[in-house]
Amino acid sequence: MELTGKIIGSDKVPKPRWWILLLFAALSILAGALAIGLPLVASIAYSLFFGILLAAIGILQIVEVITEQRDTKKWWDIGSGILAVLAGGFILLFPWAGIISLTLLIGWFFVLDASLRIWSAAQPENSYKRGWIIATSALSLILGLIILIALPETWFYTLGLLWGVHSIFLGVASGCVAFSLRERNN
Repeated sequence: MELTGKIIGSDKVPKPRWWILLLFAALSILAGALAIGLPLVASIAYSLFFGILLAAIGILQIVEVITEQRDTKKWWDIGSGILAVLAGGFILLFPWAGIISLTLLIGWFFVLDASLRIWSAAQPENSYKRGWIIATSALSLILGLIILIALPETWFYTLGLLWGVHSIFLGVASGCVAFSLRERNN
């Protein structure tokens, strides 16, 4: 007896609304194209979004600790929340600082991630996929070095370009899933 996807008391299986996913895909591709076309604007938007997110997480963490029903409060959690609120507020007041720090973080992430994956490729259990690991690691390493070596010129558009490329890939993947759902439902 299969129960997945059935409405209780009905033999009808609800069809996924593929067109909603297709609309999301189109909007994601459009947003990605705009971010690539206006990388400085997209970088500022991404920095502001990160500042808002950081401040909101800090506020929620503080509220959670204060409203706990325990006798002892975790003061380091309150301190961490305050730090997140201050960092988020700083990024909101000075979005350039957010752009610069996030660009540095992304550049170093690519370099360190590539280094760890190259080390992983050397492990015996990964011998069957060693070539793919090394190829993707080389791409990450090159991208990270381009970002870091080209500083400070890359600060103002790297986030916007990466956000745009990510949005386009997300949109294309979502569109493929939407068309697959449509074919499955016909």
